[in-house]
Amino acid sequence: MKRETLYIDHMEGGIAYRDQNRKDGETYKRLCTLPYDTLIPEGWAYKMTGSVRNAIENHIKAIQLLAGGTYVNPTTGTVVPVGYWLSTRLHMEGDSPLRTWIINLAKTYGVTPEYVFLQWKLYTRDQVPESNADYMVFDLKFRRVHVTPAERMLKKFPDMPPRENCLTDMACPECGSRDYFKITMSSVFEMFDDGTGDHEDTEWDGTSACTCGECGHEGTAADFTFEGLDELIEANQKSDEDKDK
Repeated sequence: MKRETLYIDHMEGGIAYRDQNRKDGETYKRLCTLPYDTLIPEGWAYKMTGSVRNAIENHIKAIQLLAGGTYVNPTTGTVVPVGYWLSTRLHMEGDSPLRTWIINLAKTYGVTPEYVFLQWKLYTRDQVPESNADYMVFDLKFRRVHVTPAERMLKKFPDMPPRENCLTDMACPECGSRDYFKITMSSVFEMFDDGTGDHEDTEWDGTSACTCGECGHEGTAADFTFEGLDELIEANQKSDEDKDK
């Protein structure tokens, strides 16, 4: 039997992962299907090599991370919505504790709520949880697999210095600098014929334009903010100090 040769077939309603070395009628043998609406893989073939299965799972996860957004077909450039069934089901939860918990978890890990909801559906097999222990176990499993944007930044720039005032949790995602940023702010000034006088407090938020003072990287203030970054830096420094004792 020949080794499988993976072929990714972009269809109208989803993606079919096929083996180019085997035929099933007029088409290649299907190994798995990923519907665009649910992003829950279906119809796994009973036999396939581990490397091919890993390749399929990695491709599926990359698309699942887009849940609630869009996916671009790399061959045709066609843009298709993905995970819209998840968006609908999550919206139906209203203001339930489950929806609030999912949204908060998504915010912490920098992923979409639909992606967290999808993982929750896969974990519970779409059954109602029997106790709070189910939430705790899922939370632990999710944290083992995923890292927060702050954790990714600290891994990329391990020598990042701490900040504890206006620049808490802020850093340049391009160069890691935390020295200073140019942020577009709004305020109310007193204007006279010969210039400006006193002004009220300046205001800015995550949508404000922001530029790194070191490398010139541009974005919004939200792009430069990594929740929990300084807590991680402090914890790492304390851990290093304990090791030195």
